[in-house]
Amino acid sequence: MNCCEEETPTFLKFHVRRQLPDMRIKLFGHTELQVRSTILKEHSDFFFKFLDSPEKIESEDSEWKYDWVSEVEDDGEWHLVAKQNTQPRLADNDLGDENADIQTRAFCFILNAMYRVTTAIQPKTLEAIVKMADYYLCLPIVSYHISACMWTNSDLFVRRISEAPEHFIELAYTLRNKTLFRECAIHIA
Repeated sequence: MNCCEEETPTFLKFHVRRQLPDMRIKLFGHTELQVRSTILKEHSDFFFKFLDSPEKIESEDSEWKYDWVSEVEDDGEWHLVAKQNTQPRLADNDLGDENADIQTRAFCFILNAMYRVTTAIQPKTLEAIVKMADYYLCLPIVSYHISACMWTNSDLFVRRISEAPEHFIELAYTLRNKTLFRECAIHIA
């Protein structure tokens, strides 16, 4: 279930005791995530608002209650959208392998935060994690998870904080994360 390892996952199924996944998320055509929608709704105001929105078009052909895919805009930004609401003109847009990898890892980190799965924090994805958590309105759970995981298999992360504390202190401020902020302040002083 930990999707912050060396390789970008192609399939992950997140489990909750006695509850089967009811939502499928496909990221950039190469990663499939199966999750429980109630977990996303609980920790993300975005999913709470949009998973059951009144203007949503119902899908008859899907085995999933929710079937969402990533959609890349012309400017390179991306977001999740219900599969039945995708725009055909954006179907051929691509992020590129490296950026898609970072974005996939960032989204997986957020899911790990929601499911409370301890993961190593990769410094190169932290900025994407914070930006994504802000967009999906789940900064509190991500901030908590970063504090919980900072000292777990994250030697590289702690080393990067000491090398560039000014960069990380801005992310700590956005997250309202006291632990990360304090660690950055120690290295700035």
